[in-house]
Amino acid sequence: MNSSAKRIETGAVPAPGLDPEDWPAYRAVAHRMLDEAMSLIEGVRERPVWQPVPDAAKHALAEPLPLEPQGVAQVAADATRLILPFATGNIHPRFFGWVHGSGTPGGVIAEMLAAAMNSNAGGRDHGAIHVERQVIDWCRGLFGFPEAASGLLVSGTSMATLIALTVARNAAIGSDARKLGLAAAGQPLVAYTSSEAHSSVARAMELLGLGSAALRSVPADADFRLTPELLRRAIHADIAKGNKPFAVIATAGTVNTGAIDPLAEIAEICAAEGIWLHVDGAFGALAMLSDTLRPRLAGIERADSLAFDFHKWLHVPYDAGCVLVRDGALHRDTFSNRPAYLKGHARGLAAGEPWPCDFGPELSRGFRALKVWFTLKEHGSLKLAASIEDNCRLARRLGQRVASEPRLELLAPVSLNIACFRMRSNTLAQEPLDRLNEDIAAELQERGIAAPSTTRINGKLAIRVNITNHRTRDADIDLLLASVLDIGGELLALEVAKPPSPEAPGNLPFECLLALEAALARPEIAAILGDISVSIENAGGAPFAVTSHGSLRLRSQGLTNPLAAAVLIRHGLELAHWGHNGEPDVQAAHALLAARCAGLYLKLLAEMERMDAERGLPAWLLSAYQHLSAPLDAASLAGIAARPSDLIERLMGLSA
Repeated sequence: MNSSAKRIETGAVPAPGLDPEDWPAYRAVAHRMLDEAMSLIEGVRERPVWQPVPDAAKHALAEPLPLEPQGVAQVAADATRLILPFATGNIHPRFFGWVHGSGTPGGVIAEMLAAAMNSNAGGRDHGAIHVERQVIDWCRGLFGFPEAASGLLVSGTSMATLIALTVARNAAIGSDARKLGLAAAGQPLVAYTSSEAHSSVARAMELLGLGSAALRSVPADADFRLTPELLRRAIHADIAKGNKPFAVIATAGTVNTGAIDPLAEIAEICAAEGIWLHVDGAFGALAMLSDTLRPRLAGIERADSLAFDFHKWLHVPYDAGCVLVRDGALHRDTFSNRPAYLKGHARGLAAGEPWPCDFGPELSRGFRALKVWFTLKEHGSLKLAASIEDNCRLARRLGQRVASEPRLELLAPVSLNIACFRMRSNTLAQEPLDRLNEDIAAELQERGIAAPSTTRINGKLAIRVNITNHRTRDADIDLLLASVLDIGGELLALEVAKPPSPEAPGNLPFECLLALEAALARPEIAAILGDISVSIENAGGAPFAVTSHGSLRLRSQGLTNPLAAAVLIRHGLELAHWGHNGEPDVQAAHALLAARCAGLYLKLLAEMERMDAERGLPAWLLSAYQHLSAPLDAASLAGIAARPSDLIERLMGLSA
C-alpha cells in the first residue's frame, strides 16, 4: 500500500466521500435532531393540530439548488425552523381527518435504523429480507391464510390492490396474460365492488387497461354495506351478456363510514361463481387484532387476496402497506422476471430466494418491514388491539353525543371508528347548509382546534370524524363537539345576517331567523319535529300556516321571540301530524286539540320563560291557549264547546 492510500484509509487526510470530517460534532447535531423529533411528539398537545405554512417559510424553501455545502448544522436548523412546525398534524390527538395513523416514538427509532442500514429490500440475502418474511408470516397467521400464501410490503393499500388485481386478472386470462395482455382474455373482463368502495379500486382497473367502466358499482344498503343479492344479480347479468366476471372487491372498513361488507356472504358468492375475492381492508382489517371486533370480519380468511395498511391503525410511520395472496405460486408467476444480472445463487449475498421483487413491480424497495417489526415487538398485539377498541368506543360515544344534541344530525350509523354528522339549520337551504358545515370543518382546522375532514352521505355534506389515533381521549371528543357548536353558531349568525341584495328584497329579518333557530334547537321541539319542514315567510296575517303538504310556515311579522316561536311551532306540528283530511267537525276538533297541546306546552314552561313567550304571542291566540289548557272537567268541556265560532274558524284557518 502506498503512503497516500494509507493516509486516506487511516483518516489522516479528508476522504473524497460524503461522511463527516468531524464525527463527534456530527453526532452532536444528530442527537439534537433526535431530541427535536421526540419533543415534537411529546409536546404535541401544546401545539395547534395544524397550521398553514407561512409565506416566509415557503419563500425560504424556494431557494436555488445549492452548489456549495451548507453544513449539517445549518441544514438541521433550517429543517427545525421551516419544516417541523408545519406537519400534516396527524400525530396530534385531535387529528380526525381522512384515515391517518398517528405514529409512535418507536417508529422514529426504527426509521433512523433503517436509514442507517440503507438496505435495498428488493432481494438478496440480508437482514431486511428476513425481517419482512417474519412480518408476512405474522400477517398470514393473523388473517388465517395458509402457509403457501405469499405477501409483500408496499407503500399502501392502493399499491396492494393494484398488485392483487393484477394477479386476479392473470388468473382469469391464463398463461398468455403476461405476453399478450388483455388480447388473451377472449371476452371482456369485469369486476364488482360496492358504491362505497375506495377510489383506488377504480384507479387500479384503469392502470390494468380494463377501464373504470369495467368496474360494476353495486349499490350499498342502508348501513353502507355491499348488498349480496344485488351483487349476485349483477354477476349473472354480465355472464348473460358474454362478459367474464373476474374479481369482486369487498371492503372491510369503508372510507366514508367505516362499514364492513358482509364478507362471508360475498365469499360464498365468489366461491359458487369461481370469481376472485379481494378484500380492501386498508384500516379495518387490523381490527382482527381485537377479540371483540374480530367476529365482524368473519369471512376475511376466505379472501384470495387482502390489502391493508400498517400506517393507519398500527401507527407505523408512513408509508407501510401489505398485500397477501392466497396462491403464492400464482402471485410469483404474475411478477417474477429475473434477467441474468439478477440471477440468484445458492450461497453468498445473491442467495435468499425467493426475492421480494418476484412478487411486485418494484426492484428498488426500502426497508419498510423494520418499523412494522419494531412496532409489533415494542407494543405487542394485545396493547395495539386495546388502542383500536378504544378508538371504536370513542366513535360510538361521539355518535351518541351527536344523536342527543338537537343542533346536530348524525348522518350514518357508527360502524367502527368513524362518525359522520352535520350541524342542522331549518333556515338554510341544502346548498348554504352544506357550505356552513364545510366552513365549520375549515375553521376547526385553521384555528388549530381539530382536523376533521368532510364527505357526502346521501347527498348531504358531512363533517367526518375518523379516529385512528392512540392519543385521542374523551376530552378531545368533548372539545371537538363544543367547538363545532360554537363555530357553527358564529357562522350561522353571519350567514343569516347577510344584508339583503337588490335581487332579493324579501330577505328575512335577522331576528326572525335567530328566533326560529333557537326554537328548533329546544330538545322538546327537536324530539317531535320528524321530517316536517319549518320555514319563515315574509308575510303578515295569521302567525303560522300548515300547508296541504304538511310543512309549517311561520310568518315573519312580529316573530322575534324564540319562546313564542317554540309555542307556535308546537302548535303547528300538532296540526301537521294530523293532516288535513276529515269532515269539518273533525277538523274543528283537531284545531281545538292542537291549540290545547300548545297551551299545555306554554303552561308547562318555567315561569320566566312562560312570561317571555306570552309577550310574543298574538293576543287572540294567547287567550285561546289559556282557555284551552284549563283542566278537562265537565264544566270546561262545556266551555270549550261553547267557544265562539269565529275563534274555532281562526284556529282551523291555521291549517287552511
